[in-house]
Order: sequence, then structure tokens, then C-alpha cells
Amino acid sequence: MKKKITIDLFRALVIAALEEKGYDVISDDTGYIHACPEEEGKPELLLAVISRCLSNGERRESPQVLASRTLVEKLKTKADSMAGDVMPCVAFGVARYSYFDCEVCVVPVMVWDELAETGGVYSKTAAGVFYNYQAAGELLPQDAVLRVSWGAKEY
Repeated sequence: MKKKITIDLFRALVIAALEEKGYDVISDDTGYIHACPEEEGKPELLLAVISRCLSNGERRESPQVLASRTLVEKLKTKADSMAGDVMPCVAFGVARYSYFDCEVCVVPVMVWDELAETGGVYSKTAAGVFYNYQAAGELLPQDAVLRVSWGAKEY
């Protein structure tokens, strides 16, 4: 699986999921996605998309997806520079050995300050913050904005 296809796929899936959940979405060449809620009282979102494709079904790979500390800090800085109440979020995209079995989960960056724990859905190290899709099970993780899973059947 090619890296460019993977990131393009997950950017499109994040945009589709946000639009389905009632957000007007703007994606430009900055690399960020800006989502404005149609519903009053919800904050605007600024998202950076991280993608991971598990590539080898024959060996066990870590279910954690890393958003680097640098990426998170740049995302916070960009959100702080925008007018209004803008919540910085990381959108994690995971393909489980195939593009036909994937998910996206949008998580506000403040979650790691409040809920990070070793072995949990959210954890953090000096390298950055992690989302563990397996630890989340079949549920929407606590304080996540959305989590959507896609499956396709090959004929």
C-alpha cells in the first residue's frame, strides 16, 4: 500500500465522516482540515490527519498510532492563532491490513492531558500521543468527537 494513497484516503474519509455528523468542512493546501459545526454550541475543529496501514497480517503489529509531539504542538499553535473557539484535534486513520477494513477516530488534543494512561485507549510519551484502536473495542472512546469504521466486500 502506498503512503500517498493512504493519507489521501483517510483525509477523504475524515471529511466524509465530519460532513455526515453535521460539520461544514474546509480542506486546503495547509494540510489541516477546518470543520465548522452546523449546530449551535459546538466548537469549530482544526484537524491534522495521521494515517497508519498495518501491512503484514502474518505478524502482530502494535495497535497504537502515533501523533508526534511536534505535530501536536504545531496543531495547537495554529488553532490558537485562529479567530473564535477552535478545538485542535488529531484524526487517526487506521487500515487493518487492507483499505477494505479501516476506521477513523477524531480526538481533541486536550484528551491526552486528562485521560492518558499506559495501555489505555490514549497514552503519551516524550515522542508524542498515541491512540490505541484495539483498546477502544467497538465503542466511541471517551471524549472522542467521532469514530467511524468502514468495511468493503471484495468480489
